[in-house]
Amino acid sequence: MLENTTPILQKLAYGHTLSADEIKQALDIISDEDTVPDKENSNGFYFLALTFGLMAKGPTAEELLGFVESIRDRSVKLETTVPASNIIDISGTGGDLIKTINVGTISSFVLAAGGLSVAKQATRGYTGYTGSADLYTQIGINPYSVDSGHAVRSLEELGLSAFYTPGLTDKFKNRMDFLVKLKTIGLSYPTPWHLISWVYSPFTMENRIYGVFDPRYAETLTRLFQKMDYRNVLVIHGMDGLDEFSNVGETFVSELKDGKIREYMVTPEDFGLKQSPVASILTLTKEEKARLDHPMTLQAERDELREMGKKRNIRAFFEILNGEETGPLRDLVMMNCGAAFYVSGKAGSYREGTDMAREILVSGRASAKLKELIRFAGAEEKVAETMKNLW
Repeated sequence: MLENTTPILQKLAYGHTLSADEIKQALDIISDEDTVPDKENSNGFYFLALTFGLMAKGPTAEELLGFVESIRDRSVKLETTVPASNIIDISGTGGDLIKTINVGTISSFVLAAGGLSVAKQATRGYTGYTGSADLYTQIGINPYSVDSGHAVRSLEELGLSAFYTPGLTDKFKNRMDFLVKLKTIGLSYPTPWHLISWVYSPFTMENRIYGVFDPRYAETLTRLFQKMDYRNVLVIHGMDGLDEFSNVGETFVSELKDGKIREYMVTPEDFGLKQSPVASILTLTKEEKARLDHPMTLQAERDELREMGKKRNIRAFFEILNGEETGPLRDLVMMNCGAAFYVSGKAGSYREGTDMAREILVSGRASAKLKELIRFAGAEEKVAETMKNLW
């Protein structure tokens, strides 16, 4: 019953820190009773009080753990023969200020070609022009319709699996519908849900890279992964507004290694790369983005600009993996792959990992992995048609 959450919300109102159990208890009740679109008196007030109150106070790792445990209990757990030490996911909160290519999605093919097993949680683009699900759909895989069996088989056979975790169970529907409702009425704000949406994975893994839209949450998220028994983690924020390692400036890193957390900054030079201008990685030019965001721009032109951004991101996806793009966009991907090889223990440094990524791209192994996944999906004709429409 919703009234059972009142004592917990009252503690929060007075600025007290809550336990993971208290958060989980409140969120479980709220998800069943207060975020149901068709249920009488289910108006979302309790959801707003919990999420807004936590963000105003500043969530702790313990409190975020309660959110993750609520997700875990409503989700599925996928068993695989792949060792947890070899599985990785490159994901993040989204909400980055610079709208560029889908770095994690492209990187997943490079990492799989390099021997890692990538469990890629995929979703559509909400803040950007394309999300990972938009790109995977282009090669015949709709992550929203992937079931548990397909997710496991793809990881074991290809070293790469793309899926939408909430789609593996219907127990998330109320929450997702309510978040959409908030956006529809113009009440969008960062919630703990946004911070940890992709922290939980149905696959057990030991190593992780997780991007965050604001560096103030980096240490908290790192401590969260530590509480979840991860071994090596990089929580990152590109200081230019990226939730990935940045090749246009510095990147703030909160690293968990050997049970200890340390924070530091890295630059492209630490990866053996030159710094690139911001304009070189933008999907839309500054002028095009200004037109898209201008309140007087007609909806038809906005739709046209968004479609232009989507096509450019899809083209970059194929061009980088097929070795046709060798400039700053490829550097951006190589940096993030280099960090993934480092955090997984495949490379001894960021620079060594980046060199590994470069060799995989130049040798054509990443392109071969892309073709392998296309054959697995039986999407050769679909991809051929896509390529015709893009160029």
